[in-house]
Amino acid sequence: MDGVTVLLPVFNGMPYLRPALESILNQTYRDLEILVINDGSTDASADYLASISDARLRVLHQSNQGLVATLNRGLQEARHAWIARMDADDLATPERIA
Repeated sequence: MDGVTVLLPVFNGMPYLRPALESILNQTYRDLEILVINDGSTDASADYLASISDARLRVLHQSNQGLVATLNRGLQEARHAWIARMDADDLATPERIA
């Protein structure tokens, strides 16, 4: 497998976003692009995402367009052919991607 893009749309995801993102950052499979699309959040989601320093994380911001439009954008922006879907309130086991 040649890399995986984890597509994570966010709309007002706090306080669930922190443990969700940490569960993806702590995957045993390391060849990841973590593509977070902030869909116009009005809570602290954007501030939290800006505080994360990890080369695998790519954050895009847009005005609120809804889940389907956000996912379609994510598919267009993904750098890998393999896509794993994740929501801002999901938790992934350490070997989910592996």
